[in-house]
Amino acid sequence: MIRYHKILSILTLILWGLPTHTAFSQGFAHDKLEKTFATDFSVTLIAHDLSELLELLQRLDCDLEESHIYEEFNAINIDITKDKLQYVRPYISAFDLRSEKPHTEAFLSDYFPEVNAIQAARLAYPKYFNFLDTLSLKENEPDPSDIDLINQILPSTLGSGKMDNHATEMSTIIAGTGNTFYSSIGIAKGSYLLSTDFNNLLPDPLSFFVENGIHIQNHSYGLNVEDYYGIEARAYDEQSYKYPTLLHVFSSGNKGEENAIFSHYAQLEGYSNLTGTFKHAKNVLTVGAIDSFSNLIEVSSVGPAHDGRIKPELVAYGYKGTSDAAAITSGCAAVIRNGLLSEGHRARSDLLKAILIAGADDIGTNGPDFRSGFGKVNLLKSLSIIERAHHLSGTLDQEEDVAEFEVNVEAEHARFVLTWIDPPGEIDTDRALQNDLDLEMEDETGKIHYPYQLNYLPSEITSGEEIGFGRDSINNIEMISLNAPGSYKIRVIKNRLKTDQQAFSLAFYLSDPQDFTFINPYDGSNIEPEKPVYLHFNNLANDTVSNVEFGANVDYTYPETLFFLEEEAQVEGSAITHNGLLAEVTFSVSKIPEIQVLWKCQDSIRIAWTGDSEGDLYQIMKLKGEVLEVIDSTVNRYYTLANDNNLFVAIRKKLAENLYGPHSLTINLSNRNLNCFYEIFSGEKRGSSIELFAKIVALPFYDSVLVEKWSGEMWEEIAILATDEIEQSYIDHNPTSGVNRYRLVFKNNNNENYSEELEIFYVPENEIIVLPTISSPSQGFDVIQGEYRMLDFYLFDATGRVVLKQVLLSAFDFITLEGASSGIYFYAIYNGKDRIQSGKLAVIGL
Repeated sequence: MIRYHKILSILTLILWGLPTHTAFSQGFAHDKLEKTFATDFSVTLIAHDLSELLELLQRLDCDLEESHIYEEFNAINIDITKDKLQYVRPYISAFDLRSEKPHTEAFLSDYFPEVNAIQAARLAYPKYFNFLDTLSLKENEPDPSDIDLINQILPSTLGSGKMDNHATEMSTIIAGTGNTFYSSIGIAKGSYLLSTDFNNLLPDPLSFFVENGIHIQNHSYGLNVEDYYGIEARAYDEQSYKYPTLLHVFSSGNKGEENAIFSHYAQLEGYSNLTGTFKHAKNVLTVGAIDSFSNLIEVSSVGPAHDGRIKPELVAYGYKGTSDAAAITSGCAAVIRNGLLSEGHRARSDLLKAILIAGADDIGTNGPDFRSGFGKVNLLKSLSIIERAHHLSGTLDQEEDVAEFEVNVEAEHARFVLTWIDPPGEIDTDRALQNDLDLEMEDETGKIHYPYQLNYLPSEITSGEEIGFGRDSINNIEMISLNAPGSYKIRVIKNRLKTDQQAFSLAFYLSDPQDFTFINPYDGSNIEPEKPVYLHFNNLANDTVSNVEFGANVDYTYPETLFFLEEEAQVEGSAITHNGLLAEVTFSVSKIPEIQVLWKCQDSIRIAWTGDSEGDLYQIMKLKGEVLEVIDSTVNRYYTLANDNNLFVAIRKKLAENLYGPHSLTINLSNRNLNCFYEIFSGEKRGSSIELFAKIVALPFYDSVLVEKWSGEMWEEIAILATDEIEQSYIDHNPTSGVNRYRLVFKNNNNENYSEELEIFYVPENEIIVLPTISSPSQGFDVIQGEYRMLDFYLFDATGRVVLKQVLLSAFDFITLEGASSGIYFYAIYNGKDRIQSGKLAVIGL
């Protein structure tokens, strides 16, 4: 029997006479699907025998060169026409069709790592941020010459061969070195990256991950809404089951305002709109997007999965789309993996998920939901779980029914998360979960605490009855929240095993007073004057901030936006909660320099930068190898560097002893096409004159500057400019009708250097010029008036017949000659009935 996916069931009936799936007999006409898949398909085929299928496709003259073959899944992804698709039926057991190719889901525009406590985590746990790991991105290829990714992009045999900005931005979020700007510091800074082609919708070969030591792959792309457990969903679950240390992280999609298509959530507005069946997999992480205030952005795709499972599992910052959110989560997962390994633990993918979810901040409704999942990624909390060793693992088999642990909870709030890597489900199944484990906790009184249980039926969702507590037989992630200290027994219970055994991971976050801290601003951060700052704290669940102060000179009332008008080398702040917890922070307020290139000569380049105070010390930084290094310092706001073929430069300001502000945006001086002697030389017609404007460089290499004009036979001096004025102008009161040519001459001893020639077209106020006098039908003619009047332009052929009449509507009008034959023509220009000008034109064929 061929398994076919729900989205295609009616089309299958049309092509092959297969019975229509009963769930989809409503509301979808055959012609709608026929139109959607009218000619070409992108199809994934699961073969009975892959070699036989490939032989058939070759006989059908299908393009196997552009196909993607997955031997470990007995599958092929190929573009195929409708007529050829009919012949493959006896050779396949399942198929998946799409009308579109994968596409990226927005990209980096204003990366804000503080939302997910990334910089605070870097300060608190620097030992977990030392990387020698390799990660993968499934999309097009990042730019290996990007200065934030130098020597980090490894060659990939599975790459698309196409570079794009989206891939570079995702790579920067994950692993950027921060050479460009402070916002380009990646979460897993310095990691190596390998890209694979996202047109291959099935997982990359397992050998690729094993041979390259890859354990995390980011997927910031999607398709249209797909609400079923398809070929790719099963394949990703199967790969994760075979390779338990491999974690796939997907963006949830940017279709949050659309509806499901065929599942029983299709009648719910804005639910179950994940963009790809692969995002319905159980063993992956699917991530939605929030803004800087932790509100879900409108376009972020949401759950539930087709069978009621919680999707997305997490959310992260992504103001423009879910691509960024997935990349942030991938970077955080890499740090968590590094932390586990550094503490001597095995980093299974279910443990990474458990730690991320246990450390997440609950947003939206109390407990998990189908929009923000189990909450917002909080890397600071998740890393505290590793340092405090608040995680467990175990295995249940056919003989053992329960695994029991004891834990002493000395906290007002705790989150316990159970996860396991579940075997793959059957394609198109209505219930993907295979092995059913249950989490429960017993307190000292004997009371049993159960996990959150989301009511997933459409009627329950529409009535607002999403949340409850009880045994969960749908998800392979279960969470219990506690709000009372005490001694607890944790039980992981086997409800159903379809395999011989099932490993599991358990992580728990216990709130600790020392976890209350500033997230934004954070220690050592910098705030720019006159820019608003929104305060973020690593809050404890049952406590809130009551007061915040930033010194006697700062007038601030929490929770207003923080705003500084002036620079301050160091600002000390403190916050206190209603329960008396204290957090302190020290940061700077300074402007970030902006670099301007003054001039560029053959052997040297001079730059200048912005700054307010005289006498401030600045450091000049130059990219050497993979990092920016300080090469000099100055109290001036300009600096001259030797010209170089590879010259990336930045500036930073000294704020206090051993304290510097962020460096400027790094600029590439090598590709700046500037003149050594002047910046601007321009001109324009002004009445009966031409005004010339020149901006020459400061600290000149010349003794004098002349303005010369071409007389028709030679260059003649018409003016001498001052060498001590950077910007100056000169008026030519005697322009000639037509083209006027000018140049600047820079004299130094016996040497002369010239500017590029400047051409200004001038027409006296009482004249009209028609040019060129010889043209082609495609080029036409221009009619230029010295002073605009609404005139009539007539064109006659050699017999005197009018072939064109056009009203001149501007001082510069174009006369088209499309369709005109070669030959001699005559024109006449009229002002009313008065002919004011006439002439002869020639049209030649090309």
